[in-house]
Amino acid sequence: MIAISGTTGAVALYLINQINTLLDQKISWNRNLIIRFVFSFIINFATVYIVFIFNLLVYRMLFYDSAFFSVFKEDILKLGILLLFIILMYTIGHFVLYTYAFHTLSKLKLIEQENRQINLKLESLKSQLTPHFLFNGLNAISSLIDKNKCETELFIRHLANLYKSILDSSTTDLIPLEKELEIVKSYTFLFEARFQNKFSCIINVNDNYLKEKIPPLTLQLLLENALKHNELREDVPLVVTISTNKNGISIKNNINKKRNTEESLHIGLNNIVERYKLLGKKIKNINDKEEFIVEIPFLV
Repeated sequence: MIAISGTTGAVALYLINQINTLLDQKISWNRNLIIRFVFSFIINFATVYIVFIFNLLVYRMLFYDSAFFSVFKEDILKLGILLLFIILMYTIGHFVLYTYAFHTLSKLKLIEQENRQINLKLESLKSQLTPHFLFNGLNAISSLIDKNKCETELFIRHLANLYKSILDSSTTDLIPLEKELEIVKSYTFLFEARFQNKFSCIINVNDNYLKEKIPPLTLQLLLENALKHNELREDVPLVVTISTNKNGISIKNNINKKRNTEESLHIGLNNIVERYKLLGKKIKNINDKEEFIVEIPFLV
């Protein structure tokens, strides 16, 4: 009898575990708490009770005790009540453990996303503070200083503003579009001064969208991406157009691909895609061989 009872208990535990695993997939605790609790309790109780009744039937057949149920009728009723209480405690315990595990995993996932955001921001910041960019800026200053002192002064001011804006933006997750455009204007001034008729940036932004938020350095990274991967020529200048609509920002440039593209840190477009993915949004890019367009949604 003890061996039968032990086997019955093991079978009941196995079935309960399988049932709850299936229910976790079909009816989640965090989505349908009451429905899940009721289903779990009723199904678990019914399963265990049926298993134990089956155990008693086996016992009756083995020992040929025809009066078994009439003799132990009251005990069977007590067993049912005891099982009812045990299953209730089990269901509550399962709910507590599942909730704890769910919230723990959610916190770990949130921390992982925050760390990923920080790493992406650091990569973005690192690309802007690269010595190569500073060297090119200083080189441009040295070439301008003898030609036009006023323009040289403006160049230095914009270079200083650019670095200050980049450092300031590294402490925040989102910035208003108008702040991002200040960075873009300083950045484009440096390259327009350096390349003159080979590069221009057209900003066509509706004032109604200036308070909308985007991740910092998004537009600047896309500008850098266009400058890095396209040849700058006077006969075919690189023209970048930034415009807005109710859905977000559109950044468009003509394609005049370099024959030998310099080694990239691979943080431009991919960096932006990953940052938006972590924020639950997607960006759209279109490459029709003549123009490259990136559409970026606003963030709340």
